Amino acid sequence: KDEVRAVYWKDGRIQSEGYWRICALLRDIRANLMTVMDPLILDILRGIYGFYQAWQHPYPVVVTSGYRTHATNAALSKEGAAKNSMHLYGKAVDLYIPGIPARDISALGAYLKLGGVGFYPSKGFTHLDTGKRRVWKGK
Repeated sequence: KDEVRAVYWKDGRIQSEGYWRICALLRDIRANLMTVMDPLILDILRGIYGFYQAWQHPYPVVVTSGYRTHATNAALSKEGAAKNSMHLYGKAVDLYIPGIPARDISALGAYLKLGGVGFYPSKGFTHLDTGKRRVWKGK
């Protein structure tokens, strides 16, 4: 239920205060630990949000998983978490936007061509990461 509005990039440089606030928001909530998040994943999130903002969609991007510790990732393996997940490296997020189908968010993520995009229709979320470009459909 945390929310952050922060500037993480300005004039070609990371803005420390905003960047760290966002990293804290994207922490592993089970372990209450954070890491350095890849600025590109923040750019991807901002692009997704900006697209829907331009269409005056009134709801925020809801990130359900950002950084994960190895222990948290192992606990989530029963739910399908990859053993060497990009979440472990601060390079991935799982998200949804109220009122927007996950397939639409996934299509936008794939259009951006900035990393991996996983679409999970039965769970109603999209996985985005900054790894190799690839697209998959989960359960």
